[in-house]
Amino acid sequence: MYSATVWHHIQHTQNRDVLATANAVGESHYSQCRDHLILQLRIEEGLIVEARFLAKACGAVVATASLFTTQLIGLRVEQARQISARQLDADIGHLPAPKRHALWMCLEALHRALDTQTAKGESDYV
Repeated sequence: MYSATVWHHIQHTQNRDVLATANAVGESHYSQCRDHLILQLRIEEGLIVEARFLAKACGAVVATASLFTTQLIGLRVEQARQISARQLDADIGHLPAPKRHALWMCLEALHRALDTQTAKGESDYV
């Protein structure tokens, strides 16, 4: 059912913690199963230098967020905005249809986080 990549990130989750220095934070909720994801970023001069997440969610969301945060670190904001659900699904090893909400949650949280950031690189959230 799940790819080796999903299982790896479930068993060895990365970046699941509070990011006290976050200056961009976005949330996503999936009401059908009550999944909740918070994505926290520290952005300096248009570059994502740190990414962490908190989740009360299924294993697919946790695994996808784990992979996603590792991919975001080092990207320019413009590059991060270009990540698609199709690309993320391929990177995670193709989630089963009932679990694809994990992709949308990560991307929604990303766009909300980037939208909270002001022109100065600070966020109203912090």
